[in-house]
Formats: sequence, structure tokens, C-alpha cells
Amino acid sequence: MKKNYLILGGTGAVGYSFTRYLIENGRDATILVRDYKKARSLFKLNANLTIVEGSVLDTALISELVKKVDTVLLAVNSNYSTWQQFLPDSVQSVLTACEGTSKTIIFPGNNYGFGSSESPISELTPDNPCSELGRVRVYLEQMLYNATIDSKIKVLNIRFPEIWGPNVTNETFAPVFKNAISGKSLPWLINADTPQQMIYSLDVGRIIFKLCEACQVSRYEVVHVAGNEVPSMRFWLNRVSELARSKKGISIFPLKRLRVLSWFKSDLRMVVSLAYKYNKSIRFDDTKFRNRVPKFKYTKLDVAILETLDWFSAEKEVAKSLTKTKLIEGAKNFLVENIAIGLFPFAIFGLSPEVEFIQENAVMFGVVAGIYWIKPLKAMLLPVLKFRLPFRN
Repeated sequence: MKKNYLILGGTGAVGYSFTRYLIENGRDATILVRDYKKARSLFKLNANLTIVEGSVLDTALISELVKKVDTVLLAVNSNYSTWQQFLPDSVQSVLTACEGTSKTIIFPGNNYGFGSSESPISELTPDNPCSELGRVRVYLEQMLYNATIDSKIKVLNIRFPEIWGPNVTNETFAPVFKNAISGKSLPWLINADTPQQMIYSLDVGRIIFKLCEACQVSRYEVVHVAGNEVPSMRFWLNRVSELARSKKGISIFPLKRLRVLSWFKSDLRMVVSLAYKYNKSIRFDDTKFRNRVPKFKYTKLDVAILETLDWFSAEKEVAKSLTKTKLIEGAKNFLVENIAIGLFPFAIFGLSPEVEFIQENAVMFGVVAGIYWIKPLKAMLLPVLKFRLPFRN
């Protein structure tokens, strides 16, 4: 039986990946987003997709959306500095909306809750967070677990390593690809010489789907996904540089400098608290996942890098186009507004030669009249102004 999905956070990295996989395979999806225009830009028009603009904190809205689906992907996110408040509030809103139902909630987890673990982390490894972000993640998982004890709600907690790829726009990975396509040095934090588990974002969507479809989810279930392990981040960065044909090399941002900057920016303080992840290899044991989905194959590294470079290149062109459009529309608006405000004083002065008071105050009356007529003038003139400005390609 086909499942119906609600994706909360449809324009984020995980939500985008899962939604994209669903609609590309002819499945229906409803996504809740904060920015409708951004969602439409990412997914275009699609008969299988329903976009709802709203907040995950609007429990009444979530309750209505939940009624129409079997499974909810809770993929909302926020800046590090707001995690402690926003994420627990979001989880609670969704749990309240699902109360009394038998919905399955999919929660994309990570490895923050295990601190600087020396051994591969299995689903039975106890939590051991050593950062505030890690403690938040553990708290969220505990909220979800507790909700399944006395209710029909089911939770599938899929923990992933670091996610990179199309629509991963955080400050760790986005600058790498933006700089690569701009011919600049590729930035990395603290240490680029440790092996790391990573996963391509578009593989994340496929994995979530496969796990949902492959088996019946128990009351509360955890599955670890290891992704691919690169020999070092330097190896991965060099490969990005080579495929982008960039010759500027790699630029490592040292921990000492990061600590100084973190005095002025709360998000960077959170990054500093995760410094251990850059200096050590945090590994998931994914035996359970491989047993559940034995035939799953990850996207080859070079293919994934090229697809990501293409995605960021396309986004760069979209941004350029939007900038040009704003400049052109601004120029047209400026022209119409100045026609209105500039010409009306002369019109009033010429039309009222017998009234001394109006002539003496023609400028004032003209400006007021011009402002009044700006809106109708725009409605009449802007559709006609199809000209190309000199700086437009």
C-alpha cells in the first residue's frame, strides 16, 4: 500500500532530498515551508506536490495536515544559536498534532549525541554528548521516545553523518562549492587531515524512502547510516577542486582564530564546541541498515561532486537573474515615480493660471497629486515599459 507523506521543512537539505525523490518517482508529497516562493523555485510546478506555507509551531495547522497522511518527516532546522528553543518547540508541536493517532514520525538524527567517541557507534551505544548541540539532540530524541510509550505514535530515528550536496546551504559545505565555481580557494575548518564519514544529500532522500518502504516500523526504532568514508577531508576538498577546475587550493581556518571570532558570534561558539568532530573520526556502525536495505548503493563520489557543482552553478545564475530583475524593476519604478512627481507641478501650474494660491503652491500640490497618482500610473505604464536597460545581458 502506498504511503502518503508530509514533509516538515521541505526546503532544507533533508526535506528537499526526500521530497525530490518522492516526486521524481511519481509519489504524492505535501511539504510545509516558511517561504512559498523558495519552495516553488526549488521544485517548480509538479502535480504530485502540495506546498503549504506556514510554521511548524502552528499546531492547529499541523493537525490538519497530519490527518491526510500516514508518515511525517520532521526535518525542520534552524541556526545553531536557536536550536535550544526552536527545535524542542517544533518537536512538541508535531507530537501534540499527532496525539491520538498512529502516525509514523521520521526523525533525521546525527552523531552529535555521542561526543568524541573512540569506537564505531551502534544503535545500542549510550548517549554521551560533550557539547550543547549534542545535549539538544539527545533531548529531542528523548522527547520522541517518551511520546511513543503511552501512545500509538511510532518514531523512526535515522542517524546520518555529515550531509553535503545539492541544497546543503550551511556555512560548512556551501562555501566550498561556491568558492569552487568562483575559482577561489576552498575553505575548511580546523583540520582537514582526518578520515570522515559523509553522505551525499540526494542519497539521504533515497535512504529514508527505502527504510520506510522496506519494513514495518516498530514503536521506537533507531537506524544508523554510515554513508561513505573519505580518507581525509583534504582528499575530498582536492577532488572538488579538481572537478571544478579550480587552482586556488585549500584554505584551513584554524581553531584559535575561530575561537576569537566566536566571541562576537554565537553560531561560531557552537561550531567551536564541535571542534572534536574535525580532529577525530566519528564513525557509525551501519550493520542494521545494510541488513535492512542490502542492495542500496551510494552515489559515486565524482558523480555526486559534479551534480553538486552543477546545482550551485544553477543557483548562482538564478541569483544573478533575480538581481538583474530587481535592478530593472527598480529603474522602471523610479522612472514612473519621477514622471508623476516631476510633471504634476508643471501641469497644475499650467492648468490653474487664474488661482494665485494654487500657482504659488503648485510644487506642493503637484507633488501630493503625483504621489496620489503613482499607483495608477504604474498600473498603466509598467506593462508598456518592456525596454532593456544598457546593463542587461
